[in-house]
Amino acid sequence: MTEREKWEAGLWYDANFDAELRIEREKAEELYTEFNQTRPSQKEKRAELLHKLLPGMAEDVVILPHFYTDYGYNCVIGAG
Repeated sequence: MTEREKWEAGLWYDANFDAELRIEREKAEELYTEFNQTRPSQKEKRAELLHKLLPGMAEDVVILPHFYTDYGYNCVIGAG
């Protein structure tokens, strides 16, 4: 069983031994690092980066830097 399969089954897993999961974490890290380095006036850039990182995020959600996540795509933040 791969580390991803363990993770998807809700079992204990170690993402450090799965190249695919490591790459996905690094992609998320690139996005949240860029987000965390935006200026307050860059609201559109922040929104763009967050929607890439958190595709399950509602439109009215506000997240301010500093934000960190392992993968991002598993996070769902609803409206209100």
